[in-house]
Amino acid sequence: MLRNLKDERRELAVQLRPVTEGGKQNFFDQGQAVWRMPPTLYDAWKAAGSRGRGFRHIPGDTAVIVDAPEGALLLGLPLGPRKTLC
Repeated sequence: MLRNLKDERRELAVQLRPVTEGGKQNFFDQGQAVWRMPPTLYDAWKAAGSRGRGFRHIPGDTAVIVDAPEGALLLGLPLGPRKTLC
Protein backbone atom coordinates (compact mmCIF):
# COMPACT_ATOMS: atom_id res chain seq x y z
CA MET A 1 0.00 0.00 0.00
CA LEU A 2 1.21 3.50 -0.84
CA ARG A 3 -0.36 6.38 1.03
CA ASN A 4 0.07 10.15 0.91
CA LEU A 5 -1.32 11.68 4.09
CA LYS A 6 -0.42 15.23 3.08
CA ASP A 7 -2.69 17.86 1.50
CA GLU A 8 -0.33 18.29 -1.45
CA ARG A 9 1.08 16.01 -4.14
CA ARG A 10 4.18 14.10 -3.01
CA GLU A 11 6.89 12.05 -4.64
CA LEU A 12 7.36 8.83 -2.74
CA ALA A 13 10.13 6.25 -2.67
CA VAL A 14 9.59 2.51 -2.43
CA GLN A 15 12.30 0.15 -1.23
CA LEU A 16 11.96 -3.55 -1.98
CA ARG A 17 14.64 -5.35 -0.04
CA PRO A 18 15.47 -8.85 1.11
CA VAL A 19 14.96 -9.99 4.64
CA THR A 20 17.59 -12.38 5.94
CA GLU A 21 17.40 -14.15 9.26
CA GLY A 22 19.97 -16.31 10.96
CA GLY A 23 22.35 -16.40 8.00
CA LYS A 24 19.78 -17.89 5.63
CA GLN A 25 20.19 -17.15 1.93
CA ASN A 26 18.80 -13.97 0.50
CA PHE A 27 15.81 -14.58 -1.79
CA PHE A 28 17.25 -12.26 -4.45
CA ASP A 29 20.42 -14.39 -4.62
CA GLN A 30 18.28 -17.23 -5.98
CA GLY A 31 15.43 -15.50 -7.80
CA GLN A 32 13.61 -12.31 -8.54
CA ALA A 33 10.42 -10.48 -7.63
CA VAL A 34 7.94 -8.64 -9.83
CA TRP A 35 6.19 -5.49 -8.64
CA ARG A 36 3.21 -4.46 -10.76
CA MET A 37 1.98 -0.88 -10.33
CA PRO A 38 -1.42 0.58 -11.18
CA PRO A 39 -1.17 1.98 -14.75
CA THR A 40 -1.68 5.60 -13.66
CA LEU A 41 1.15 5.37 -11.11
CA TYR A 42 3.48 3.57 -13.51
CA ASP A 43 2.84 6.03 -16.35
CA ALA A 44 3.42 9.05 -14.09
CA TRP A 45 6.60 7.48 -12.65
CA LYS A 46 7.90 6.64 -16.13
CA ALA A 47 7.12 10.19 -17.38
CA ALA A 48 9.11 11.54 -14.41
CA GLY A 49 12.16 9.51 -15.47
CA SER A 50 11.53 6.14 -13.74
CA ARG A 51 14.35 6.82 -11.31
CA GLY A 52 15.85 4.24 -9.01
CA ARG A 53 18.12 1.21 -9.00
CA GLY A 54 18.08 -2.57 -8.74
CA PHE A 55 15.27 -3.24 -11.21
CA ARG A 56 14.49 -3.54 -14.90
CA HIS A 57 11.34 -2.75 -16.82
CA ILE A 58 9.09 -5.41 -18.33
CA PRO A 59 8.32 -4.19 -21.87
CA GLY A 60 4.61 -3.63 -22.45
CA ASP A 61 3.73 -4.01 -18.75
CA THR A 62 3.34 -1.76 -15.70
CA ALA A 63 5.76 -3.89 -13.70
CA VAL A 64 9.41 -3.96 -12.81
CA ILE A 65 11.57 -6.99 -12.09
CA VAL A 66 13.69 -6.75 -8.95
CA ASP A 67 16.77 -8.83 -9.64
CA ALA A 68 19.58 -7.15 -7.70
CA PRO A 69 20.80 -9.06 -4.61
CA GLU A 70 20.35 -5.94 -2.46
CA GLY A 71 16.78 -5.36 -3.71
CA ALA A 72 15.48 -2.24 -5.45
CA LEU A 73 14.78 1.40 -4.76
CA LEU A 74 12.17 3.21 -6.86
CA LEU A 75 12.24 7.00 -6.56
CA GLY A 76 9.86 9.78 -7.50
CA LEU A 77 6.57 7.86 -7.43
CA PRO A 78 3.98 10.66 -7.69
CA LEU A 79 0.91 10.44 -5.47
CA GLY A 80 -1.84 13.05 -5.18
CA PRO A 81 -3.07 14.66 -1.96
CA ARG A 82 -4.69 12.25 0.53
CA LYS A 83 -4.39 9.43 -2.00
CA THR A 84 -3.98 5.71 -1.23
CA LEU A 85 -3.04 2.97 -3.68
CA CYS A 86 -3.31 -0.70 -2.76
